[in-house]
Amino acid sequence: MSKSSNNTLGGVFCGRQIAPGLYAETVETNRYLIRAAVGTSHATRLGEVFCAATGFQAMTMAGKCVAREAALLAAAVALQGQPSSHGVHGSGL
Repeated sequence: MSKSSNNTLGGVFCGRQIAPGLYAETVETNRYLIRAAVGTSHATRLGEVFCAATGFQAMTMAGKCVAREAALLAAAVALQGQPSSHGVHGSGL
């Protein structure tokens, strides 16, 4: 990941900025929550990226696998083109 500092948007910790408007928060070893900035006030969850010996797998918040890539950034970018499932599962917590 890039060496940029940790970021918060709208009081929510978003992790490290890996591309303009795209953030990766380490949830646990080899597991990242991916968020995209919505303006400058807040971010929305796009999905998660999991790292395995074979590469990085991107999954939407609804659990749909959308990409298998060689790099975290490529997998995270693949999530940007997916429809948002924010709020689909109850309160979104």
